[in-house]
Amino acid sequence: MDILTEELTHFAAWARPTAAETAARGFVADYLLTFLRKHANRPGLDIKAELFGSETTGLSLPTSDLDIRIYDASQADEDRSYGKLYSLLAMLARRLRQDHNNWTAVTVRHSKFPIITATHCKTGIIVQIVSAPSTTNQQTHTRRYLAELPHLRDLFLLSRAMLGTRGLVNVYDGGIGSYGLLVMLVAALKRRSSANPPPQTPAQQLLHFLNFYARHNYISRGLTVTPVGKTFLKHHDATYQATVQERIRAAHRRNDPVRAGQWAMSAPKPLQPYLLCLQDPADPTNDLGRKTNAIKHLAESFRVVHAMLLARLRDGLKGEGVAGRETFVEVAVGRLHEVWAGRRKRVEKFGAEVLKKREEVGGEVQVDAAVDAGEAGVLSAEGEEEAASGGQEAARSEEEEVEEERTENVVRG
Repeated sequence: MDILTEELTHFAAWARPTAAETAARGFVADYLLTFLRKHANRPGLDIKAELFGSETTGLSLPTSDLDIRIYDASQADEDRSYGKLYSLLAMLARRLRQDHNNWTAVTVRHSKFPIITATHCKTGIIVQIVSAPSTTNQQTHTRRYLAELPHLRDLFLLSRAMLGTRGLVNVYDGGIGSYGLLVMLVAALKRRSSANPPPQTPAQQLLHFLNFYARHNYISRGLTVTPVGKTFLKHHDATYQATVQERIRAAHRRNDPVRAGQWAMSAPKPLQPYLLCLQDPADPTNDLGRKTNAIKHLAESFRVVHAMLLARLRDGLKGEGVAGRETFVEVAVGRLHEVWAGRRKRVEKFGAEVLKKREEVGGEVQVDAAVDAGEAGVLSAEGEEEAASGGQEAARSEEEEVEEERTENVVRG
């Protein structure tokens, strides 16, 4: 068990971004934020952009996406219609495509929360620009749980990598997102049998987490961490369906939004009663598991990894040799160091250039000139000299975009 704890701790240290990787990711994020503030505003709108997600909570992996939220600050949160910003995001996507030396695979998806996805050519870092509500409450809860549970960060990094190697971390593809995975970990660690002592070491907590979701009854039970970690019943009968709204209203009259949210999400989808039901502590009405169409794949992954780790532990107790066999971490994540090697090398190289430039200028690298020149790389001396002419070209291009957007709106009626 001590070896598993040691490997988990070493993996978490290896999986955190290095100083150079952090510098590279920070530069790309700053570039995009400056780009959005410069080009996104339109008459009648007060467009703001901010970084959110794992990059702001310290839970990002070196290969994690960069998430940027864009919204109209002139409207109150409850009055915002994020889908209305689709035409703005479509224009921004066209601007990114024009800068093909720095950005590739630029796509924009029209949905309730429209989103741009692009890849930075020099680093391979994937960025997502989304028009969506604030996640401040979620970030607050994340920081609180990280402070409460000392091993949570290490467990999250390993679990995120484990599911990432299996293609199960993209909500759009039926997986579980970073925040949802964190709440899953918290729910498992806070919900335990009174007959057993709580797991204390990272190894014990990892095995408990894997076993918990391998054995959880997804059809009949939902999960919450508010106010304590516990399960609640899902209701399949027609009698409940007919009275659910009254139950929700009664909970609100008692000033119990948590229970009201549980009543609302405890009616499973008729064709998918097996979906994970996981109440969001930051928003009791939000079911973090409602889109986990691949939950059976997640549960089976947890079961298999748990069984393989236990088998390795039993072999160790028997004194059987392990030479030439997979390490404990490799059982969970495979040859991840080989999979990530090329991607991390690109980011590391770019980050080294950023750090070198910081030393030369005696501070942070300014990205304003890079945006004006359309250069998302580290500014060279030549790039700085060309910034003025690049700014003039950008201004002309922006005028063309405004006219194109106006024409598009007319065509759409």
